[in-house]
Amino acid sequence: MSSPTIRRATRAGVVCALALGVSGVVVMDKSVALSVDGQKSTVHSFGGTVADVLDKQGIELGENDVVTPSAQTSVDDGQTIVVRYGRKLAVTVDGKERVYWTTASTVGRAPRSSASAAARTRSCPPLVARASVVTGWS
Repeated sequence: MSSPTIRRATRAGVVCALALGVSGVVVMDKSVALSVDGQKSTVHSFGGTVADVLDKQGIELGENDVVTPSAQTSVDDGQTIVVRYGRKLAVTVDGKERVYWTTASTVGRAPRSSASAAARTRSCPPLVARASVVTGWS
């Protein structure tokens, strides 16, 4: 082989590698709509699962947080991921305080959602006399 032939083959190899690399990026890049406690954004990710996307964004989930779809779900281009952080809520009914966790985004919604969930489990009457915030509210 002569020198020009080797150069052409090398150039062709470099061009092919670049083309494969670019096409791999285009295929693997996913645009995902992300809503974290109502704050919406669009992110790009090469991650394979919802957990990968959240990790890349620096979003950590606690045991009382909710993510939809689940963290193990595969991510598709154009998918929406919703994260709702859990908040501790102290509810006082008839002078007895009980602590609940809620993903409600406002204090106004939290007592109703917590009280109705508690009523379904028979751990608390459905009427809330007073609710006070413990932590985590903006």
